[in-house]
Amino acid sequence: MGFFMERTSFTNAENKNFYRNLPLGKMNSWIEASGLTQTPDLDLIWENISSVPEILELGAAEGRVVEGLLSREYKGTIYAVERDEIRCDFLRKRFEDNKNVRVLQKDILKDKLPNSHTGLWLLAGIVEFNSSEQRNVLQKLSDLISDQLILDIPAEGSKSNATFSLGNYIEIDTGWATIKGHIPSRDEIRRYLDGTNFHLGRIIPYKTSSNRVRELYLLDIK
Repeated sequence: MGFFMERTSFTNAENKNFYRNLPLGKMNSWIEASGLTQTPDLDLIWENISSVPEILELGAAEGRVVEGLLSREYKGTIYAVERDEIRCDFLRKRFEDNKNVRVLQKDILKDKLPNSHTGLWLLAGIVEFNSSEQRNVLQKLSDLISDQLILDIPAEGSKSNATFSLGNYIEIDTGWATIKGHIPSRDEIRRYLDGTNFHLGRIIPYKTSSNRVRELYLLDIK
């Protein structure tokens, strides 16, 4: 029991090395395996976000969501938040011609983030935090978001990119680095919202082009 508890214990700070060691472009194969390259998640929520004045995009990585928003002719401001310095530089160069994209090198847990109408935390970004951190981040975001936060999470028990899993704990070993995560259950998400300004509006289950089953959680401000 002690071995498994030690292995499944982690903090988000430990995952920094994953992105430091992951070459640019290598995330594309991970995204493709998830069936999310063409941003089907944005299609499902486009009605909710197409006309909002600004979007806080958490974990922008190499720009999958930003590109998806721009290709759909989103006209508002996009705050693209990313912690990794190399990927922030990449994002700034990739979107340097679009004045509506503002790349912010920020740690979601530690740094001050801008207020925004809508928040997007897709590609299972919340999974890279342990359960205590997940609760803390949602508490923080509930004070910044004025309308809605949308989370993307693999459905419980569904296939994922994990190379090791134990209960809700997962690891993804790419060969360059290993990232650790906690897939929150629906009940956990509901408990996280206690004491925040969010309430769970609805859950949208969907299946990607690679037959991965995922869920979009629409968290509305009370």
